Amino acid sequence: MGQGGGAGVTAAEMVANQKVGAVISTNIGPKASDVFSQLGIKAYQGQGKISNVVQKFIKGELIELLIPTGSQQKG
Repeated sequence: MGQGGGAGVTAAEMVANQKVGAVISTNIGPKASDVFSQLGIKAYQGQGKISNVVQKFIKGELIELLIPTGSQQKG
């Protein structure tokens, strides 16, 4: 988190290296969103107790993040 503007890209690349198909986050910035999009990784918005969030994901109840939601949104 101390990396500033490049933290989202670094985090997205670390996630991509784990061969995941989806991520769940409260917010996703534009750079991380671009990385996920380019790699075909879906992003979903969720917050709260992780066990509840995972259950909502399994049930298909989370909102897919199709645009960035973080503080540096594309405008």
